[in-house]
Amino acid sequence: MKQFTFNRILVVGAGTAGQQIAVQFARFGFSVVVYDVDPRQLANCQQQEGRMLQGLVDSGLLRSEQPAEILARIDHQSDRRAASEGVDLLIESVTEELETKRQVLREFHQLCPRDTVFTTNSSYFVPSRMATASGRPELFAAFHFHVPVWIANAVDVMPHPRTRKDLIDALCELAPRIGQVPIRTHHENWGYVFNAMLHPMLQSAIDLAARGVADYQNIDRAWMTVTKMPIGPFGIVDKIGVDTVYHVVQQWQGLQKDPRVNRAATFLQVRISQTHLGEKTGHGFYRYPDPEYQRKEFLSCASDNTPRASSEENTKQRFVESLVPAPLDSSTAAHLDGVSRIALCGHGSTADSLAETLARQGIEVCRPPRLESVAGFLAWFRDQKREKVFPHLWLVQAARPTGKDSPSAWDLWYEEKLQAPFELVQEWYRSLGDQQLSERATLLVVSEVPTGETATITGKASHGIAALAKACWMESTLVDGIGVCAKVIHFDADTPQELRPELAIQELIAAQQSIVTGEHLEMRFRHADMEVLFQHGERHVARYREDSSDVMNAPQLVVEENWLVTGGARGITHESALVLGQRYGAKLHLLGRTPLGKENYRDWSRERVDALKTEVMRSAYHENQKPDVAWHPWQKVISLHKALDRYERAGVEVDYHECDVSNARAVAQVVASLRERGVRIGGVLHGAGVENTCRLPAKTLAGFHETVKPKSLGVLSLLKALRDEPVKRFVAFGSLVGVFGGVGQVDYAMANESLRTLLREFAVRRPHCRFLTIHWPGWEEVGMASRPESRFMLEQSHLQLMPVAEGVRHFLEELAANNPESEIIIAASEELGVERLVADILTPQAVR
Repeated sequence: MKQFTFNRILVVGAGTAGQQIAVQFARFGFSVVVYDVDPRQLANCQQQEGRMLQGLVDSGLLRSEQPAEILARIDHQSDRRAASEGVDLLIESVTEELETKRQVLREFHQLCPRDTVFTTNSSYFVPSRMATASGRPELFAAFHFHVPVWIANAVDVMPHPRTRKDLIDALCELAPRIGQVPIRTHHENWGYVFNAMLHPMLQSAIDLAARGVADYQNIDRAWMTVTKMPIGPFGIVDKIGVDTVYHVVQQWQGLQKDPRVNRAATFLQVRISQTHLGEKTGHGFYRYPDPEYQRKEFLSCASDNTPRASSEENTKQRFVESLVPAPLDSSTAAHLDGVSRIALCGHGSTADSLAETLARQGIEVCRPPRLESVAGFLAWFRDQKREKVFPHLWLVQAARPTGKDSPSAWDLWYEEKLQAPFELVQEWYRSLGDQQLSERATLLVVSEVPTGETATITGKASHGIAALAKACWMESTLVDGIGVCAKVIHFDADTPQELRPELAIQELIAAQQSIVTGEHLEMRFRHADMEVLFQHGERHVARYREDSSDVMNAPQLVVEENWLVTGGARGITHESALVLGQRYGAKLHLLGRTPLGKENYRDWSRERVDALKTEVMRSAYHENQKPDVAWHPWQKVISLHKALDRYERAGVEVDYHECDVSNARAVAQVVASLRERGVRIGGVLHGAGVENTCRLPAKTLAGFHETVKPKSLGVLSLLKALRDEPVKRFVAFGSLVGVFGGVGQVDYAMANESLRTLLREFAVRRPHCRFLTIHWPGWEEVGMASRPESRFMLEQSHLQLMPVAEGVRHFLEELAANNPESEIIIAASEELGVERLVADILTPQAVR
């Protein structure tokens, strides 16, 4: 019988474990080849190997000249045949998916010499499950390393029933030659030895976090403090790899009928969906290379009994709006100097009096005739600007209710209040870039608060046009360098018509002066004086006061049985809906535009999805299409399947209805079908929305509709369909962008302002239901703000995302407290100031 000799080692898989195994063998003089199908992963492997070796030098385990010698013994291959030549030992170290491992072994069996020993580095799978696939079962065993290999230097050596005994002897003799302690097992056991002990501990820790008993930092603190170990369960998960632990949990689902297993898989899936896979990606439960649990203060206690911030402490606070009287300096002039021509769009008494006052000051006023369509309105403006330069655009919206309770009336309202102002301002903004202006451009918005309505500063009558002005100001000032002077003014019914022109002109002059002096960049609150309200003859501005007293004393939350959820397939809404169902037993009825399709993507691995993505994008490229656009519908479908799978794994009862929430008839049909089944809707979570960050001139009308309609027409469609339902809560998710504006987010700002305005109206109309709009900052790991382009802008602005656990906590506390406000803002106090936004002026490259 041939005696085993191990000189050339093939490591299949260039992930974290594969990298460390290769380095360890090369350290002890072995010739090593690392194979991976992905050349990019191989390149990363080489970089990581260099870093590992330098770390060993720094820690005194290697001399400074040794890394070069060690690296010279490691070859990297993406060609299977070349990698297989002359190898004595193959160590499979690919992702912890059984079929993937089997396929790798089958492929290399056809290429490697017949006497090559095959082993698996699987963390949990017993070797008999892969023995047949290896093609050489008698020369196959488990040879499982722990990471980091040079510290956790134990290697599990496990046979299966057909493994040759002398092979196990040879592997146990090999282990000490590479600095490893062999842990020989007599027969197969799931998880070998250490992992069989480790898995129940990790499962318990993950379940504690999934059930909200404690956050992961405090779970780690409990373990580390009592055992005096330098790492806790979630630090261990990060080192193993969140995706590896997830795959193991999935395998346990088939072996155990334990709800904890489903909860654990669902909990881990959040990190995986954002590629937060642990130490190997620089971000898992902790951030690397300086994880929080390694810092001295992580386990410190204050000897002087000084309270210290805990991980449960909020990074953001709850704010509500307050109207503050703010008289304007009476010495402000009432005449616009240096203004020669204004395009004034709007009709009604306020618009008429403004036009008359401006004409008396010798200013040319161009006003459109009464036109029946948005297209006609734009055609008029384009005709005008061919002949004349318009640095100044003034928009006046007369008081007018949302419209009759019918989709046709809503469509007209939508065109007048939202689409027409957007298209007009976009056309005007584009023209500014084509002109050499001798005077600063101004954008003035004037709206009227309907008689009998409670006035607020939140754009009560503007339904989106105020946010349009703010976002335009931000983009022009922070990105394009145009520096449009913007102002939003609301008049209540008590403000005399004859005073309105003078008041509006004074506001605009004051705004221009603040730009000259730089005061507009030093405001304590972001855009605090850009929007003003004249109420009962007095001028008011908005301030936001922190108010959390009711939240802190919230009673135990009891939620309604059936919730209608829009936008619940991903992001912030998904996280919030999940906890409603998982923790409080709510049954979820999801509305979404994405079709489920025939293919079931729930069990697709990341590798399989990546392969499909590559195929779709490559095909689009060859057909002269935009690859990312081609991939988008596939991505939505796969995300939907994964989300539904996550709900079900968490034990949440959920059904999905393909339905455009902005289509009133479609929403009514869904609600009617639920009613026929005896389902009565008690709560609504309206989180549907799309945000495509790009500068105002590049926005498309199709993109505008996709962004704005779900927020605005969606509210109207839902409320009409649910009129006869026992709805007690209607919660909508807005954004800080809807209150303050945002760079590259003009349409998204309008969508969220329209949402908040409508819900304020219905809060008065339907007092039996609590209407609430929550304006969120960006959340970590989920939602729109987690995308690379959004993260870039946030980083440039020095703004911090909010942890998911904190966001969910704010959401549940707000529901439980049942506060009287119909609108709240969640933010850090410094985020309501403009200082940090302008500390680093964004470049045009910051926004597509």
